[in-house]
Amino acid sequence: MRSGVRPSHRGRSLLLLAGAVLLAAGITQCRMVTDRVVRAQVGDTQAAGCMKECNDRAKESMDVEHELHKSNVQACNSDPTCLANEEARHDAAMAAIQAEKKRCHNGCHHQGGGRGGR
Repeated sequence: MRSGVRPSHRGRSLLLLAGAVLLAAGITQCRMVTDRVVRAQVGDTQAAGCMKECNDRAKESMDVEHELHKSNVQACNSDPTCLANEEARHDAAMAAIQAEKKRCHNGCHHQGGGRGGR
């Protein structure tokens, strides 16, 4: 005599099917992970180079703008209207440089071979 209850053939098939479905659902949630210590990060290096280039261009633009602002302030000869207009122009120019720098940085994050969502 056997003790205990053995599931029927149909019950075992259902359990096996349920296990396969759970396994498949679990596998689809996993991503391939690479070892960052062993493998060189080419994309990270490219993005860092791009960010540096954006920063260098922004700094160069700001240096040029500061020199122009200094010259324009001197040319105003203490005229309050001229100085106010120059200050507004300078603020707008600096904001435009910062916006361009941010746009450039955002472009650096989207570089690559187009393999996203593998």
